[in-house]
Amino acid sequence: MLSQTPTRRLALGVSAGLITASLLLLAQPALAVDTSMRSPAEIQARYQQLQPTYTGSPYAVAPTLAPPYSAGSLASGELQDGLDSVNYVRYLAGLPDDVTLDPRLNDDAQHGAVLLAVGQFAHSQPQPSDMPTAFYDIANATTSVSNIGMGYSDLWDFNLACMQDEDPVNLSSLGHRRWLLDPAMQNTGMGLAGTTGDTYAVDESRVSAVTYDSIDWPCAGAFPAEMLDSYTPWSITLNPDVYSWTPGTADKTVTLRRIGDGKTWTFTGADTDPNGPYFNLNTEGYGVPDCFIFRPDPNSVGGYQVGDAFQVTLSGGITAKATGAAATISYVTQLISQGQQGAPIATNTSLSAPSSVKVRTTLKLSGRVSFSASGKVIISKRHYVASAWKSAGSSRVTLSHGRFGYKFKPAARGIWHFVATYSGRGGNRAYRASRSRVKSVRVR
Repeated sequence: MLSQTPTRRLALGVSAGLITASLLLLAQPALAVDTSMRSPAEIQARYQQLQPTYTGSPYAVAPTLAPPYSAGSLASGELQDGLDSVNYVRYLAGLPDDVTLDPRLNDDAQHGAVLLAVGQFAHSQPQPSDMPTAFYDIANATTSVSNIGMGYSDLWDFNLACMQDEDPVNLSSLGHRRWLLDPAMQNTGMGLAGTTGDTYAVDESRVSAVTYDSIDWPCAGAFPAEMLDSYTPWSITLNPDVYSWTPGTADKTVTLRRIGDGKTWTFTGADTDPNGPYFNLNTEGYGVPDCFIFRPDPNSVGGYQVGDAFQVTLSGGITAKATGAAATISYVTQLISQGQQGAPIATNTSLSAPSSVKVRTTLKLSGRVSFSASGKVIISKRHYVASAWKSAGSSRVTLSHGRFGYKFKPAARGIWHFVATYSGRGGNRAYRASRSRVKSVRVR
């Protein structure tokens, strides 16, 4: 979920409060990078610098999720991985990748994560009856200006998931993605409590304006295939100082052509199916107030592979302000591996399940292995019986475009745990194995 309103708390961070009129006058515009000129080696080198490395507990001081509530604090390594994830996606998009953490915003985000963990999963919610007003005021004000998520054990995965925004609720706006790719972003804060995450995102405290033509995801030029799966929406955000455009999509067309085999997807205003071909122009104020969003039917893509190249063309209803002439946006995206050449492609396995079901009714689990990996997934089951965990066996399911499903009828009441494990073997590509977090289901 994401915030649609740019209203902020008074405490926007130390650096924002120190900006003076003289500094604003002296600030020079920052130039966005022409990503089409960047080499695969440059991207691989930047990934090596920013990839997640922290493996310890996420907490320096664990939060307390019951009265008396406490926000706790995150370990410096966890925070660094979270910050690196934001700067990595900004680097890929050609934006300034020098966002910094503000200690006060980190503390605010910890408050917000605690509220999300114990209350409702919402940007704004009623005060829990047992939560002190001072704690609640900080937490609720922070979640209203943050990207929030649940089901994540670390900040790196959470922030990269924000870049997907592939579900039907977020597909029409891509708000999480757009806040993280806001050129004006300079400061952030991050929090985790249990499996809920909070990244302060509504920040436009950068002193220097950023000069750019468009913000493309995936970007022009080399782009890591690991960042995509069949459900990932493509997006183009135009600089309102450079272009103007007519409302809506009726007079606009996007074509996406896979250069290798010539397969072409054409998007028009008629493509409004969030589960199929999709095209939308969203002009809400998530950072830059425009975003052209398009996605092929996920079943028609067949996954994105290293070596694929795509020609993207957006035309119709767009004018270059400098000349008044009709403008067409066109570029080529070349998919590479962000790891070293020949290295296995990293994957991430996720698993979803309802929190509870009735005994002897069908329990439906679903999941995903990132980068549209192929092969098999093992679903392991265990049941809490007589004060001990006992294995309930495992089942092998097949991946289709990085997705899998599994149905199971639990025969006994109690707590069941499910884990999905991807072996890393599939097709003619080398993938790394990965394992989902444990999903707990109460059978009643």
